[in-house]
Amino acid sequence: MKKRFIFLMMISFLLIMTTFVFPAFAATYRGELTNKQTVTGTLNATGAEEYWKITVPSGTYRMHVVMEQGSDKKITGQDFDIYGRKSYEPTTTSYNFKGATDGRHLKGSGEDVLYTNGGIYAISSGTWYIKVRSYNGTGTYKLTVTLLGSGPATYVDDTVSTLNSGEKTGSYLGGDAYRDYWKISVPSNTAKMRVLVELGNNYTCDFDLYGLRNYHPDAANLDYSFSSKNVGSEDITVNSPSEGTWYLAVERWTGTGDYNIKVILTPGSSVTTLNAGQKYSGSLSQGQTKLFKITAGENLSNMRTILNCGSNNFDLYAKYAAVPTTSSYDWKSTNSTGEDYTFDAPNAGDWYIMVKATSGSGSYDITSYLNSNNASCATKYPVILAHGMAATDKMFGVIDYFWGVKAALINAGAPVYITQVNCMDSTANKAQQWKTQVEQILASTGKAKFNVIGHSHGSVYTRYAISNLGLGTKCASHTSIGGPHRGSAVADVIVGVLGDKGSWLVGKVTDYVYAFFLGDTEPNSLSNAYDVTRNYMINTFNPNTPNVSGVYYQTYKFKIKTFTANMPLWPTKLLLDYYEGDSDGLVSVSSQVWGTDRGLITGAWWCGGVDHIKEIGHFFGFTPGFSAPNFYKDVVADLKSKGY
Repeated sequence: MKKRFIFLMMISFLLIMTTFVFPAFAATYRGELTNKQTVTGTLNATGAEEYWKITVPSGTYRMHVVMEQGSDKKITGQDFDIYGRKSYEPTTTSYNFKGATDGRHLKGSGEDVLYTNGGIYAISSGTWYIKVRSYNGTGTYKLTVTLLGSGPATYVDDTVSTLNSGEKTGSYLGGDAYRDYWKISVPSNTAKMRVLVELGNNYTCDFDLYGLRNYHPDAANLDYSFSSKNVGSEDITVNSPSEGTWYLAVERWTGTGDYNIKVILTPGSSVTTLNAGQKYSGSLSQGQTKLFKITAGENLSNMRTILNCGSNNFDLYAKYAAVPTTSSYDWKSTNSTGEDYTFDAPNAGDWYIMVKATSGSGSYDITSYLNSNNASCATKYPVILAHGMAATDKMFGVIDYFWGVKAALINAGAPVYITQVNCMDSTANKAQQWKTQVEQILASTGKAKFNVIGHSHGSVYTRYAISNLGLGTKCASHTSIGGPHRGSAVADVIVGVLGDKGSWLVGKVTDYVYAFFLGDTEPNSLSNAYDVTRNYMINTFNPNTPNVSGVYYQTYKFKIKTFTANMPLWPTKLLLDYYEGDSDGLVSVSSQVWGTDRGLITGAWWCGGVDHIKEIGHFFGFTPGFSAPNFYKDVVADLKSKGY
């Protein structure tokens, strides 16, 4: 009897020792993993364990372990955990890292751990063991281990998508996709970083947001700088974020569905505010940048920005609600010198415009205009002003040919441009120069057609380009101001008095003057004079330059009633009075008409009339009884009313 009792006690002791010393389920070794390899396994009971091993080479800074369960904990109760340990099989009490969440992470259907050894030190090389343990339930799982050896400064992962500030990007979470990773570069002096995650319409899901600078956020181990775990969409603002690459994780908590993510970076105090139509002047050295902000209102037709920088090569980059870079922008303008760019239908809100001194150093000025759809001069097509002979668009680089006209038109919403051709040259050569610029304007604006307003010879060489150089299908309207369409007796007299030899000599001297002082390229003053004689215009030019069907041609006539304050026109007015009758001092009223006659303009009743120079706002805006800027605004407003 006593022996039987001792035997039973020994059996009981062995059972107790077996229970405490040896687990109910010994962990099963499954084999060796390779980097980024996905393996599968099955745990058939609560408490069951399987483990794997992977060789970590030197220079590895991060080990990303993802375990995905075969079913949802909320439905089946399945809840598996992971443990990792260097050199030895991990246990629930001895490990280097673990993923044992309460079901919040990854919808309770797995674990995701990024082991970083503090984020700045390499992980110890050697053999590492990864265990998958059933905390509750049974089922299958997938396991993937990714080793990242890029060093502490950058997180490299093929699954990380790049965001640009202000851009909305869409994605989907569902099925095996539990999380998306994103990254964005945050520059220095950023005042705010706002991150928005918007769920799709009629959503039945709940996604969360995590963020961390320079590394993947790891919600399982509370390794993140900020988080937003609202029900539904997420919207969080980080004040004064540090410069660097910020990584964002969007995780599926419940349900499946589409979402959009957008990051808005607001720059700090080094931003200069522009007011619409306000000119800002400054200087930059090569490689430097200057940032501006302008606030656009609702329902704008366009935003036009003009940058003048002399012979330097300065460029423009702009972005809505965020700081632009040379690689992230909503629009840019990178011509060889200055810039003139029109962006249609800008969003309401803050626009950031960066000036970059790409090449050269020096002064610049920038002006932005915000034009409403309801603006009086907001034409369908761009308006091009073409200057006349013996002058250029900006005399000596400072005197505007159309004095005060461009700014007035832009402020009234007109998409206006001024072209530049040789001061003195043949009609054909000027037309070719002009055509090149028109095509550049059409390319930069994206418009199919243009309106042209030509003054003096500008109304003639533009006709030539429209009829003979292929611009007919691209021209919506042609408006003539003081154009010598039937020549001028002034040219007749000059050529006749000088004779062939005198004309040649004077022509050469004039060529040198215009080439040296005004920058003409191979000018031809003599051809220019002959091309506006009455005989040439009536018998040669007009028969060979017919109107193009579909182009609207019109003329506004001008004349001197009694006198002109511009003394250089006194003798030419007397000459034209004798040979042709009423005139503006250089072109007779009868010669000015081409196309629809829109009437005769003589200025206020008390003034002496409107002469050829007054028609363009000179001298320097002193035009008693007539306002050139207001006149051109009326012309362009009329073009708008006609649908041009």
